[in-house]
Amino acid sequence: MLWLGIDVGGTFTDLVLYDEATGAIRLEKTPSTPRDHAEGMMTGIGRLAVELDRVER
Repeated sequence: MLWLGIDVGGTFTDLVLYDEATGAIRLEKTPSTPRDHAEGMMTGIGRLAVELDRVER
């Protein structure tokens, strides 16, 4: 199971991807996009190279 945590801040959006099966943790930081928070989140998700249909939480 993959878990994805996202913290949208005023300057940066931080992402944490946790793979429960392997214990692997991957981190990503991308500039926040105040006009469209989804843009910054999707940039970070793209950098993590994770398919969202694999994320369960």
